[in-house]
Amino acid sequence: MFPIVFALGIFTAYKWIPADMFWHILGINIISIAVVALVTRKIKYTTQYLNHTTLIPVFLTATSLTLAQKIIHQKEIPDFADTYDMVIASEPSNGKNGTHYNAIITEGKMQKTMVRLTLSHSLNGAENLKPGDGIRVISRLKTQGINFMAYAGKGKAEGIKPNIENISTIQQIHLGALVIRHKLLNRLKRTNTTNNSLAILSAMTLGEKSGITNDIRDIYSISGTSHMLALSGTHLALIFYLLSIFSKGKNKRWYHVSLELSVLWLYIIIVGMPASAVRAGTMLSLYSITHIAGRTHLPLHTLGVAATIMMTFNPFILFDIGFQLSVLAVLAIILSTNVPIKKITVNTINHSRIIVFLASLKQPLLRYLYINLFIFMITSPLVAYYFGRMPVYFLIANAITTPAVAAIVYLGLATIILSPLPLIGTFVTMATNLTIDILNEFLSYLSSLPYSTIEVRHMSIIALILIYIIIASILGYIFSTKSNKLC
Repeated sequence: MFPIVFALGIFTAYKWIPADMFWHILGINIISIAVVALVTRKIKYTTQYLNHTTLIPVFLTATSLTLAQKIIHQKEIPDFADTYDMVIASEPSNGKNGTHYNAIITEGKMQKTMVRLTLSHSLNGAENLKPGDGIRVISRLKTQGINFMAYAGKGKAEGIKPNIENISTIQQIHLGALVIRHKLLNRLKRTNTTNNSLAILSAMTLGEKSGITNDIRDIYSISGTSHMLALSGTHLALIFYLLSIFSKGKNKRWYHVSLELSVLWLYIIIVGMPASAVRAGTMLSLYSITHIAGRTHLPLHTLGVAATIMMTFNPFILFDIGFQLSVLAVLAIILSTNVPIKKITVNTINHSRIIVFLASLKQPLLRYLYINLFIFMITSPLVAYYFGRMPVYFLIANAITTPAVAAIVYLGLATIILSPLPLIGTFVTMATNLTIDILNEFLSYLSSLPYSTIEVRHMSIIALILIYIIIASILGYIFSTKSNKLC
């Protein structure tokens, strides 16, 4: 309940409360916390009573944090073209109007501000900039939601030596991580990986999706596997499992867990800290800490804590599509694992080994079916709202894509590490190309089948809310019936 109320507080403050109400809301919040603390000390209360009384401070805390962020983002932007010194903080991404970059302003009143910079195709070398490069542009800044935009045409930009001392320490660390990722991407580019394979490999291992073509995006979107192109829980779980192999399983010590989490978060920082990866990393960290502390792991509580932590540090992440889909997908997985499945007991004496083997497959197959059905039911309305389509053959696509992605992630990491070795590096690269090509051909065939997608046009926010109310009602009925078993 707390994460939902926290999210409602963020949404309310973002949509309807002006930033100049910050001090009023903060004062009310402090008073509400004091009242709750006083009341709970004076009267006899239950845990349920305490949970309900703390909802108001939780809501007001989220509102206060959001208004504070709105104040930070409400900077006075000159209404004329001005000169800005920036440092590039992303890989190039080609668009119709020019080449897009994320850049950090390093001088002046707008110092430390992240800007979405577009350089005209008419500028020489507009596509050749890399993270850490300095650039001076003459442009008029504009706002789009909470983001700042800048455009530089011909003769309005020049390369300079970057001055990163004026940006924050966190921005410097982030920039340093992007420089490391750029070097790793260059190592992949020096292999004999084909263009499409390179783009997908870069996305699945290093979180760089700028090289993915629209055709590839459509194939993965129509087949219902576009989430595999973004670093998420699946990719992080594969890497975390690889790290855990080097520890001692159930006999882990705190230093084993510390090393695993340090390497995991270093990887998350290097790949740019996308919302889905941060959510997965936070959940894995909480799981590891509770495990080493000998506490019971509650997945739903872990998801709530992870989401709340992320929204506390950045309230605007609530409006990030990747964050929304990531949280809903994990929620679906958690709910699906609570659906009971009857066991089949087969007499090994009276039946052949084939019958026994097939009977043993029932539980994992049904579990896989439930997981994907729950994911589809809970995430598809949001996908339809944002992208205007719903995949039909998602069960078949994900059945093949999931193990293929595991192979691609491990082969990709092996390619990065072993590419300098002549024979081994070449063999690993060939295996990677073959795996990606087979996966792309399969998904391309699947997306070309009749009725592969259902087009949904102009879904309103009210319709989306009503759909989720219906879904919540269905799930509430399923899990409120204790004796109910779907199979």
